[in-house]
This record gives sequence, C-alpha cells and structure tokens, in this order.
Amino acid sequence: MEERFANRGILNELQWLNVACWPLDASELAVFGMQDVKAVFNHWAPRFPWMRWVDVSSEFDQVKTVFSQSLQPVDSDQFWKSIISNKAAFPSLHVFLRCCLAVSPSDAVVESAFSRLTQLLSPQRLSIQPTLVEQ
Repeated sequence: MEERFANRGILNELQWLNVACWPLDASELAVFGMQDVKAVFNHWAPRFPWMRWVDVSSEFDQVKTVFSQSLQPVDSDQFWKSIISNKAAFPSLHVFLRCCLAVSPSDAVVESAFSRLTQLLSPQRLSIQPTLVEQ
C-alpha cells in the first residue's frame, strides 16, 4: 500500500505551505519550516539531482523575508503564486514549490480513478455485447 501512495509520508511535512500558520515573530520565523522543507527536499532529491539543498534553503529564507515584510494578511494561494511567478529570483525554490503544490492532500482522486477503472475492466462490463449497448 505504501508503494501505491508514495507521497503519503510527506503530507505532514507540507504544512509549512499554509502561510496563515507562519509565526510573526522574527526569531521564530527564522527557523520555521526548515526541518520540514529539508525532509521534503530529501524525499525528492533523487528525482532532481541538480537541485542543491543550500540553494533551496537560501531561497526559502528569502521567501520568509518577503513574508515578514508583508503589511497585510497573506493568502497562501496568492503568496505561492507570486513566488512561483518570480522564477528569476527563486530558480531552485520555483521547481521545488511546484512539486510540493502538486501533491494531493488526499488519495481520493487516485482512489476514485482506480475504482472507475476497476469497474470498466470488470468481467460484467467486458461481457456486454455491442448489440446490447446499441439498444
């Protein structure tokens, strides 16, 4: 089962994506999320051998600076869209974030597709004759 849902183990480490939960205190923000970001980075490191942790962590620190300078409440979707759209400033984090944001928070979509495919390929469905479908 774990092989089927390889990303399930990193879901807890993706909670840093919700900027509404980020600390406002500068000293807390400085260390916030780094351990979880490192765990996610290690998870995807084999798929992106060119990406270096030092670059991702440095760019994540820059993002936290952008967050701390924000004068208004920050919406997570808009915040991450603005970071992703600024690929020149965050080249490594850009790729990393796109991977993080692509992870589904639940397996419902996968399970639904699997169930539909199973139903389509069931013996009952495969035994339907074309003449019966045409009626």
